[in-house]
Amino acid sequence: MTKLSGKTERRHDRFLNLAICLLVGGLFMTNYSVGLQNYIEGLTPDKVSSFSKLLIVGAMALCLPALIQRFQAKMFWIAIGMMLVYFFQKLLFPTQDFVFKRTFQTFLLTVFPAVICFLAVRNYDSLLAWLLRLSLVISVICLLSMLIYGAELFAGQYVMGFSNSLILPSEVLLLHFASEDTPASKKFIYLSLTLSNCLCICIYGSRGALAAIVVFAIYMILKMETNVAKKFLVCSMLLVFGILFLLFFEDFMMSLNDWLIELGFKSRTLSLIIEDIGHDSGRYEIWNYLLMELRENIFAVRGINADYLVIGAYAHNFALELLFDLGPVIASIIIVYIVYCIVSTVIVPITPYSKILTICMFSFFPVALWSGSIWTSMYFWIWIFLFRSDEIKSAISARKANDSENIRATK
Repeated sequence: MTKLSGKTERRHDRFLNLAICLLVGGLFMTNYSVGLQNYIEGLTPDKVSSFSKLLIVGAMALCLPALIQRFQAKMFWIAIGMMLVYFFQKLLFPTQDFVFKRTFQTFLLTVFPAVICFLAVRNYDSLLAWLLRLSLVISVICLLSMLIYGAELFAGQYVMGFSNSLILPSEVLLLHFASEDTPASKKFIYLSLTLSNCLCICIYGSRGALAAIVVFAIYMILKMETNVAKKFLVCSMLLVFGILFLLFFEDFMMSLNDWLIELGFKSRTLSLIIEDIGHDSGRYEIWNYLLMELRENIFAVRGINADYLVIGAYAHNFALELLFDLGPVIASIIIVYIVYCIVSTVIVPITPYSKILTICMFSFFPVALWSGSIWTSMYFWIWIFLFRSDEIKSAISARKANDSENIRATK
C-alpha cells in the first residue's frame, strides 16, 4: 500500500473512531430506549436499533477508504469463516434455522462491522480519547435520568441489557482515573461518574454488571504503574476498606437500600444482595438440564444455538454453551485458547493497545460465566480477533528489558 499523509491517516482514524462509538453508543441507546419509550410516544427499542444501524451503515461508508487502505488478511478470513459457518450450519442443523438466522443477522450487522473497524485502528490513544468522550456522555445521561425520571424510568423493572451496556463506559472512566497523566480534577469527575453508573445499575440493572465493574477496578489497582511505595499504600488502604466493608456489609447495604426506598427507588439488585446474594434466577436449572442432555450424548455436535431448542434460551455460561453446541472436542480447544488469551491479556504491560484489549475483555468477562451468549457478544469477538500474541509477547519482552535496564541503573 502507498504510504498516506499524516492528515489522511488522521481522517481515517476519525471515521473509524466515529463508527466504533456509534456501535457502542447504539447498543446503549437501544437498551436505554426500553425505559425512554414510556415518555416519548412512538419510540420503541426496535426503532432506535434500526436508526442506530442506519447511522452505522453511513459511518461504515465513510470508513470504506480506511478499511481498503488498512485491509488485513485477518479481515478476509473472518468474512470467509462467517460464510462457511453459515453454509454448514444451514446444511447440517436446519432445525435451528429460526434462531440461527437472528444470531447471524446480529453478527453480520453489529459484530462484524465492529471487529473490522477495531482491526483497522492504528492510533489506539485516539480511539481511547473518543471512547472517553462517549463514556462521559453516556454517564451524564444516566445520572440525569435518575434525577429526572427516578424509579419510573423502566416502570420499576430491572433491565439486564441496560446495565451491561454501562460496563464498557464505566471501565473507560476507571482506566483514565487510574492513569498517572490524568489531573486530579478530572480523576474526581471520572470516579464520581463511575460511582453514579454503579448506582444506576443497582437501581435499574443486575448484579452481574456490577460485579464486572468491581473486578475491573481491582484489576486496574493491581496494574497501576506507579512507584512501589504509593502502590503499597493504595493497596493497604483498599484492603482495610475491603475488610471494613465485609464486616459491615449487611448494615451498609440495608442503609443504602433504605435510602433509595425513601427516594422512591426499589432496587432488585440490592434486595437480592441483602436477602439472597446467591440467587441464580433459574440458572442452576438451565445448567443442570443442559448437563443432563450432555451426559446422554456427550460427543454430539449439535450446532450453534442448539441450547435454544432444548431450553428456549441461551445457556448463561460461555463454556457450557460451547460444550453443548460444538461438543467436547471442538469446545475444549476453543476454551483452552480463550483461557490462554485471558491470561495473556491480564499479564500484558500497559500500552494503548493493551488498554483497548483489556476493556473489551472485561466487558464480556466475567459476565460470560453467568449471562449472555458468546455467539452474539460484540466485545468477545472484538477482543478475540484483536488479540495478537506476537504483540503481547513483544510488550512483555520490552517490559522485561526495561526492568533489567532500571535494575542495572540502580546498582
